Amino acid sequence: MNDFSPKAGFTSRDVADRLIRAWIMDEKENCFRPFSFTSSAVDGMMGLDEKRSALVLRSGIKIPVALSHEELERKIYTPDFREPVLDLRNVTGKAALPPQFTIRAFLRKPAQDNVVACAFLEAGIASIIAISGKSLRIDFNAAAENPPFEDGGAILDMPQGDFIALLAAAKAQGQDTLDLCQVFRDNPQKYRFKP
Repeated sequence: MNDFSPKAGFTSRDVADRLIRAWIMDEKENCFRPFSFTSSAVDGMMGLDEKRSALVLRSGIKIPVALSHEELERKIYTPDFREPVLDLRNVTGKAALPPQFTIRAFLRKPAQDNVVACAFLEAGIASIIAISGKSLRIDFNAAAENPPFEDGGAILDMPQGDFIALLAAAKAQGQDTLDLCQVFRDNPQKYRFKP
């Protein structure tokens, strides 16, 4: 007797051999490349934040995906058999990069008093070091696009505690920019800001 149920044509081997397509980072050329692998290459997945997760392959490669952990689980472990290929290219690569957070601030060169309004990405910061109770030295990494000063370092005349609190508050409110220039304008006495 033949079984003609819809699932009769699929075996566990079909699920394990399902083709998955994604974009992965080519570290040497700093660009994304198409990458294909089978479901059997997947070791697991992990959540990165509320809207992003990562596929972890048996080889150790981690592929960020712009889907929540639960959404990615469903795509991998509850496949739609009408689609022989799971194409994740629209939610991997650039689509899965973390959001860029911008900071605007009045910065100055070390040993100088003149401040300049600057905008920079948080991802471009290599380190922040308190140099006094009232100032921070910000050093920028090689990935920083247009660091404020040529030598890569800048002084922010703000206590570390204030900076951390304002940054956390802006992120908690879902903002993508922290405007410290406005904070300085609103509190000129506290931050010794001369407009």
